Amino acid sequence: MRRHAASSLAVTAALGAALLAGCSSGAATGGGGPNPNDKRGQALACLTAKRLPARAVGEREIVVGGGPGAPRIRYFTTSGEAEALQFEGGAEGAEQIGNALLWVKRGSDKLLDEIESCLNEVP
Repeated sequence: MRRHAASSLAVTAALGAALLAGCSSGAATGGGGPNPNDKRGQALACLTAKRLPARAVGEREIVVGGGPGAPRIRYFTTSGEAEALQFEGGAEGAEQIGNALLWVKRGSDKLLDEIESCLNEVP
């Protein structure tokens, strides 16, 4: 009887460990890609897949390239929030794409086309 109890306990512990291993607070989904609810993560994955020098900055931005002329993307909770910033005059030189604002700065047309392509792919 003790052997059965010990083996049941071992099975229960193994199942618990397997369940905990499947739980993750990270941005990646079980498929290894970005979290489908993280639009910035999806856009960053698209940009880096295109071999663009994109990096996350803070919790809401992506910078593509380096220096003060690098295009910058800032994500907002809603597209209305992004639009409101434009109306308030806080997004001069920015293009709204969904709930993101893209400051084009000195990005080349080719680079901006690639960035816009990724931003348009994110649902």
